[in-house]
Amino acid sequence: MPGWSIGIGILVLYLLAVLYLGYRSYRVSDHSLADHAVARRGGFGILVLTLTYAATFHSAYALTGIVGFAYTDGVGFWVNGLYLIPPAFLFWFVGKRLWLLGKRHGYLTLGDFMSHVYGSRLVGLLVALLHTVFVVPYVTIQLTGSGYIFDTMTGGRIPFAVGAAVMLVIMVAYVIAGGLRAVAWTDTVQGIMMFVAILGGSLYVVRETQGSVSMAFERLREQTPEWFTLPGPAGTIDQAHWISLWIPLALGLLLGPQLVIRIFSARSLHVLKWASVGGAVYITAIYVFTPAVAASARVLFPKTDNADQIFVNMLWDNLPVVVAALALAGGFAASMSTADSQIHAVSSTLAVDVYEKYVNKRRDPVKTKRLMYVTHMIVGVAAYYFAITSPALLISILTVALSGVGLLAPAVFGALYWKRSTAAGAVASFVGGLAVLLLTSFVWTDPFGIGVLPGLWGLATGTVLFVGVSLVTKPRNDVAVETQRWTSDFLARATDASKPAKATSTE
Repeated sequence: MPGWSIGIGILVLYLLAVLYLGYRSYRVSDHSLADHAVARRGGFGILVLTLTYAATFHSAYALTGIVGFAYTDGVGFWVNGLYLIPPAFLFWFVGKRLWLLGKRHGYLTLGDFMSHVYGSRLVGLLVALLHTVFVVPYVTIQLTGSGYIFDTMTGGRIPFAVGAAVMLVIMVAYVIAGGLRAVAWTDTVQGIMMFVAILGGSLYVVRETQGSVSMAFERLREQTPEWFTLPGPAGTIDQAHWISLWIPLALGLLLGPQLVIRIFSARSLHVLKWASVGGAVYITAIYVFTPAVAASARVLFPKTDNADQIFVNMLWDNLPVVVAALALAGGFAASMSTADSQIHAVSSTLAVDVYEKYVNKRRDPVKTKRLMYVTHMIVGVAAYYFAITSPALLISILTVALSGVGLLAPAVFGALYWKRSTAAGAVASFVGGLAVLLLTSFVWTDPFGIGVLPGLWGLATGTVLFVGVSLVTKPRNDVAVETQRWTSDFLARATDASKPAKATSTE
């Protein structure tokens, strides 16, 4: 049997499995808006929350991009550790307050929380717009990655556009059917597949091509010694680059709508805490052999025009067909586990923070949920269009996407920890930070010639504006301040009791 047909058979079995999980989640759902948005009926336990967090965190980049980064920039690759690990801990330290307030007030999205705490619909609207503009392009990247995997496994017999379309149709079907529960259950399977595929596939490729991890590094040290020092072979990863990359990206990864929704979906604070620990372990361990794969690739292919796709090609060329197909199915899972979460999260954000507050003001949950279904399809189709046309605009947006979401950090932290923060400060932070981010990305690309990346300029500007404007404007209303005090008091009591805390909804 041809290798490509075996690969397609394995992918078909995988896709049937995720469709079945979507159907099962539909059967157990109570079909309410809250259950569709944040799986409020029961919530998720430690295993499911850990794996849906980790799977959502990882995207097609885990298979098609990160080896290319290490191939090009050398040990600077480990800046990934600086911006991948902190969000896992912030998932608990910030998440516990968001979770408590979500239980008390019934929040479904970050914009829902922000508009209530600041007493401003404009703040919630700006959060929703930032999430939509900077998250939708990532759905496109996932479709691109899945289409490339189809194309590679079939030797071009199933073209890129068809592969991406297959992923989109199946993904939207189970997201509509089961909401966040379907996404999380499929993420659980996909998270396991992805971990085994990337960790096991990486080690197999290194041993097959170089004999061992140490041999791969030794051979590359003789060939390209600059790979092992900063600023790396490409000369781009210096100290300023490191610092200005990891801070905005760490915050952007935490505050993406898909991860905030997972905070609201935890069954308890105990679950949220251990899911953050499990997520940190997962995110660290999965890339243990990635630098060795990049070193092997650099030894075998000193020059390549397509470094981002080199790991996929090495898997398919060096592993037995069945093993390679399973590994690439894991890569397909990485794409799907992020794209489904982002489609669901952006649709929830637009439905709750825009439609329900500005159009469906009577808050009819049936109408809002129907709109969410339609938005799932619209977001998916838009992402697919960009995936098959790949306009230059999309690439430009992607360069600032995570940093753009990170601009939310000052206002979010202020809402949770600083009683003097105001809605005017939040708006000034969003607008001013975004303006500077775009200015330093596309116009004044290296202010003062010190090598600081646009994300840090935008975040620094947003922070200064947030603090300054908040100090000269009227403080927040008493309800918001009381909410912050209640959260601090609750957590203090829970810590004193030394046991998992429970909170009840006021709804």
